[in-house]
Amino acid sequence: MIPVGAATRAAVVAVGIAAAVAGAAAPAAADEVADPGVGGAAASGDAGDAADDGDGAAWPATATVDLQLFGGFTQRHTATEDDGAFELGRGELGVRAPLGPRAGAELRLESLRSASPQSLFGIDGDSLVIRVKRAWGFVTAETGPVRLEARLGLVPDPWVEALETGYPLRPVSPTLAERGGFFDTSDAGATAIARYRDLATVSVSVLNGEGRHQIEQNAGKNTTAVVAVSPWRGCLGVLGPARLRVQLAARDGSVGAGSASDRRLAAAVTLAGDDVGVGAEAVQAFGFAGQGGVDARGAGAWATAALWRRWLGGWVRYDRFDPDVDTGGDARWVLSAGVWSEPSASRRGALRVFAGVEHEGAGAGAGPFPGATEAAEATRVLILMSADSSWGLP
Repeated sequence: MIPVGAATRAAVVAVGIAAAVAGAAAPAAADEVADPGVGGAAASGDAGDAADDGDGAAWPATATVDLQLFGGFTQRHTATEDDGAFELGRGELGVRAPLGPRAGAELRLESLRSASPQSLFGIDGDSLVIRVKRAWGFVTAETGPVRLEARLGLVPDPWVEALETGYPLRPVSPTLAERGGFFDTSDAGATAIARYRDLATVSVSVLNGEGRHQIEQNAGKNTTAVVAVSPWRGCLGVLGPARLRVQLAARDGSVGAGSASDRRLAAAVTLAGDDVGVGAEAVQAFGFAGQGGVDARGAGAWATAALWRRWLGGWVRYDRFDPDVDTGGDARWVLSAGVWSEPSASRRGALRVFAGVEHEGAGAGAGPFPGATEAAEATRVLILMSADSSWGLP
């Protein structure tokens, strides 16, 4: 836990000063385009879920609307049941707007079921409802090859944003950091970013630590530092151009009214290009799910390749998650594999279709899935669609 003392107040004030200095130092040329800085571009399959592409792509020169949908059919088989259902995995609508040559803002809404997985009733049964996913503004400045940025509001989590840069499988599987509950995708707070060309980025966030679904519950703040470097970019022969990224993160903080420890160490590496990509991530939690005395860890790896341009490709992903490293036999693992196709694409967006199989297994000490009293393993057949689009407003 980080108490609200001199160090935390100094960090928050420093972010505010950086924002003010960046705004004051910004050139007034009206034709410049604001740039949100660190990492986040809409990777294939996750367009709009991060601020930019991590390579310095410009923030839109005019207000831009982003739309993203994940939906499809899942057939699930367990030891106790065999059923299927159509689902909307994601429905998001966002607006990104420039506020001058060196500033901008984003408001992004998302859909979700009103009842939690362990609940039977939500709003009007279990209706889909809309909530704010991100709402933040930024200012930037440049000094030589270094670009500085300050963000304030309901900001993207820096680690999730970094991981999703170049990650193409979000429609079929979130990253381990998100799926395992190690990190939330956004939180209220401030972020300061320094970026050297497209080679290295350092970001520091001071956040409430409760995620996007809860107000601050204690006197502490979570501080997260992320370092991302791109040591190599080149050609992989017949596989085409690719880029290597290495990312590290550390978080010190607390969660809940009891200020339970909620610290993290994480690392990831990806090698991705237009037609092929591989990646791996790992995370260690010191305090997990509101329990300060519980340590958890997880690791995951993925690969994807285009077999016939954009018309046919394949993917595989494996994740292993241990919610309590001191308790034996309760680890879970998920293995998924399948094919994808992109039957429609344009400069404004793309429609993709995924078909595959996912198997989730567990140790003897693991509990059942939500909504099932006995099952600890499940096999799912997936047929999913993802659609993303972005267009400028007049």
